[in-house]
Amino acid sequence: MEAMPRRPCVATRVTGVPELIEDGRDGLLVPPADSPALAAAIERLILDRPPNPLRRNGRARVFADYNLKENARVLKTT
Repeated sequence: MEAMPRRPCVATRVTGVPELIEDGRDGLLVPPADSPALAAAIERLILDRPPNPLRRNGRARVFADYNLKENARVLKTT
């Protein structure tokens, strides 16, 4: 989450990661322990120039859905 506003992200489909990253929209997801898939995803990011919409979409998602002040406000009122 911390990197998404600055960089397009590649992550594995484990625990809560798919709740944060929608594959192909906000970042790229690969199966756990699949080195060839990880390498292909990284290569895609390197070759996908310019601009890369994954970074823009990831940034928008983090700021829209994971805003500390807004989340604290919601928790305070519940």
